[in-house]
Amino acid sequence: IATQINIAINNASIYSKIEEMAIRDGLTGIYNRKYLTERIDQLLMEAERKHSYVSLALFDIDKFKKINDTYGHPFGDEAIKSAARIADKYALLNGGIAGRYGGEEFVVVLPDKNVEEAYAVLREIHEAIRSHTLTFNEATQVNIDVSIGIANYPLTGSLPQDLLNRADYAMYFSKLNGRGRITIDSDAIYEKSKELH
Repeated sequence: IATQINIAINNASIYSKIEEMAIRDGLTGIYNRKYLTERIDQLLMEAERKHSYVSLALFDIDKFKKINDTYGHPFGDEAIKSAARIADKYALLNGGIAGRYGGEEFVVVLPDKNVEEAYAVLREIHEAIRSHTLTFNEATQVNIDVSIGIANYPLTGSLPQDLLNRADYAMYFSKLNGRGRITIDSDAIYEKSKELH
């Protein structure tokens, strides 16, 4: 009986680890795109039921190709991991979730946060990423920056893909206007970014 119990416990543990691996990004350990999409859908349904907000931010590392070309891909991976750790830390502190959307792009989802509250959280994330120094070859100190776009349910979108698209256009607007900025989605910014995208 003890052997059977041990086998059952081990199987449950293995199953739990496999389940966790399926929703986590392999490089950073934060949530992956597939899980994020499912979770955003759930959070929007909850927000609709509670007549609440969901703010969603999309950001990516500025001039990431140049970082890879200058310092190499292993250093680029370190930059991605650093941004992921910071985003995850502040998302969790504020009742949200963070995930890697792909490449050097990340999503932060903040349930029950209006635009102003989300902006305050994203400003903290932005400052923490910019001020965190990475070291290359034990000698060169490198700082990275990010461009951020924020969208909000119900103000600028009601479906997961709507919010992601609107945050993406707001992020693009940040890039067009000098990078290293946070842009809050609006109809004017959306239309302007669509013209230029």
